[in-house]
Amino acid sequence: MIDWQRINELTEELGEEDVFEILDLFLCEAGDVVDILATAPRGPGLAEQMHFLKGSALNLGFDTLSRLCTNGEKLAEAGQADLVPIPEILSVFKASKAAMRAHFIQDQVSGNAGTSGSKSVGFSETRSLGRGAV
Repeated sequence: MIDWQRINELTEELGEEDVFEILDLFLCEAGDVVDILATAPRGPGLAEQMHFLKGSALNLGFDTLSRLCTNGEKLAEAGQADLVPIPEILSVFKASKAAMRAHFIQDQVSGNAGTSGSKSVGFSETRSLGRGAV
């Protein structure tokens, strides 16, 4: 579901705090798209929504979500929006988000501070990964 090697690479390249910020932004913005898909799944712009989710998910290591959205984009572009697996996309987004949160929270609890050995990202009551989404 998550390409943890990609998350590790990003953490090494950018630092854990920046990775947290990027993931948080993605989960919030993707959450807006997911909310639209949940309420109007076959509405106009479906191919564009799939394209946005696909690209962002792929860049951040959300492999399963990216694959589903790649397929969804192709179907929507081919006029087969009714075949886009929206329920599965929503479910995988939710599960991926939970896995990402659990990964960072576990690292914080165990004192591993992510995979890079740097200080832990700020998971607290005031700051949570992807706060508005699903």
